[in-house]
Order: sequence, then C-alpha cells, then structure tokens
Amino acid sequence: MTIYNSEWAMPNHNTYDIKPIAAGIKATQQDTQSSFYTKFKNLIPPLVKEGGLVLSFGWNSSCMGKKFGEYEEILLVGHGGAHNDTICVAQRKFYEQ
Repeated sequence: MTIYNSEWAMPNHNTYDIKPIAAGIKATQQDTQSSFYTKFKNLIPPLVKEGGLVLSFGWNSSCMGKKFGEYEEILLVGHGGAHNDTICVAQRKFYEQ
C-alpha cells in the first residue's frame, strides 16, 4: 500500500448528486445514505502519513473530523449569484504519540 504526504478528496456535495453523476452505473439506496461519506472518509487515514495534509471541498467544514488531526486553514469560496459557496479545509494528520 502506498502512503502519501497529502491526500485530497471531494465526494459529491450531497447524496442527491450521486445519481446523475453515476451515469450508466446503478446507484443504490445505500449509495445515497449519509453513511456513504463515513465509509468514504474511513478509507483515507491509512493512506496519509503522519503530518500529511488532507484537503476537503464541500458544503461543510468537518473534513476528516477532530480525531484525525489539526485544522490548518479554512477558506470560503463564493461563486456569486444564487450559487452555493464552497468550504475548503486543510487538515494535518496528528503524529502518533
């Protein structure tokens, strides 16, 4: 398994978006539940070295959660008009004690 100094992940903003994006692939009810994101986020920590950086982009600032590491920077990107803003989060993985 390859371990990275940094990782970025950008799952769909909401579960409703999964169906149109998965064109040609049958999206199940399981794919559109909130547990989808928990399972997705659980795949990332083993791939990131201690001190590595994870970047997250979406509609909330939870990134990998408080137990994963320290929040380094949060940026709010406005897209103008009636478009939703994007929250960008940089979180550094804790070093093992």
